[in-house]
This record gives sequence, structure tokens and C-alpha cells, in this order.
Amino acid sequence: MIETVEKEKTETKTFAQELKLDQLVWIFLIGSVLGTVYEEILCLFQFGEWQSRRGLIYGPVNPVYGAGFVLLVVLLHRFKKVHNLILVGGFVGGLFEYTIWALQRAFFKTESWNYKSFIYINGKQVLQGLFWGGTSLFHAIGWGIVSALALKILYPFILHQLAKIPPHIGHKLTIGFIIFFLLDSLISLVALKRQEARHICAETMQCQEPNFFEKLIDTIYNDDFLKLIYPNMTLELESE
Repeated sequence: MIETVEKEKTETKTFAQELKLDQLVWIFLIGSVLGTVYEEILCLFQFGEWQSRRGLIYGPVNPVYGAGFVLLVVLLHRFKKVHNLILVGGFVGGLFEYTIWALQRAFFKTESWNYKSFIYINGKQVLQGLFWGGTSLFHAIGWGIVSALALKILYPFILHQLAKIPPHIGHKLTIGFIIFFLLDSLISLVALKRQEARHICAETMQCQEPNFFEKLIDTIYNDDFLKLIYPNMTLELESE
């Protein structure tokens, strides 16, 4: 009886151990959901309406936030001092945000954000050198503050809650989420690439006859549908 109890405790501790695959998956999921909710609440205050800020078509997840949270945890989980978390987290977060922005522009020919100088004096933009398109000095500072809060408060709380999940249930849930996420990512990727193809066709008249699968994607995930999922995504990129 005692051996069984000790075994269960060991397994539970193993499931909640830092930086194991299960924990990274759950950190990714929690970061993705929290990031989506944060963006949508911010949008509600800014524009007075609820808009989707999802990164994938199905589910309230934004993988950018999830991947960012995982990256911060992997790189910063051993940092103890708050000022180190803010400095390193700001650099890592800002670089990560800029990289995702650049990759979206290069791969999809679209962008979901572009930070420009919002500081005006006498009608002229100032401090433009601190705004770099995909991120800015001010957003990097925000990443640093978020890093300190996430690593000091949120991350320990997540590990504590994961320790309460029985290992056999936790592993099954992890596998289930991975499968769902991969399918969701594939569908979203295909839908966005088809949108890009339709856009190129309309602009250049260089069109190829879509096959049955492409016609199905175009019907289900048309531009109106994708606009509801990605309302702030821009198809026309400005020259830098």
C-alpha cells in the first residue's frame, strides 16, 4: 500500500516536473489562450466591439503567444532577479515578435501588426527610430515586464496546478491537444495560402484552375470567413 502511494506521488511529480514535454505543451496552450483573451479584451476597449484575435481557425488560441511563453520559460526559468528577467525577457520577447512578423510577411505576404510611431509633436512623428515594424522599444519593455510576471507568478502557479492532474490523464490530454493543434494548424495554413493564391490571381490575372480540393477550401474558407477570424490581417503590404 505504501509503495503504491509513493509510486503515485513520484509519477505525479514527474508529470509536473519542469521543462518536460507535457509541461511545455500545457505552457504553450495556456499562453496561447491567455494571449488571445488579452488581445480580444484590449480590442474591446479600443474599438468598442469584440473581434477575433485567434491565430488559428478553430479554438481560442494564438500560437504566437504560446510559443513566446514557452521560449521565455525555457530561457529564463533559472533567472531569479526581477531586473534580469525584465532585461533579458525584453530582448528575447522583442526579437521573437519581430521574427514572427517578418516570417508572416515573407511566407503569407500578409501582416497582422505593424508598429509605427504613435508619438506626434506638431503633427510630426517623433522617435521613429524606436519603432521597427514588427516590434518597438516600448513593446520590448512590455515583453520584459510580462516576462517577470510570467516567470515569478504564472509559471509556478501552472506547475502547481499540473501537479494535481493524474499522470495517465495528463498524458492523454497532452496527446489529444497536440493532435488537435496540428490539424488546426494544417487547416489554417492551407486556408491562408489559398487566400494568398486568390489575391494574386485577382491582382495579376495569373490564375491556375483550382483542383477539387482547392475549390472545397475556397468555398469553406472564403475571404469573408477568414476576415471574421483575422479581422486585422492586411493583405496589401507597404514598401519598407
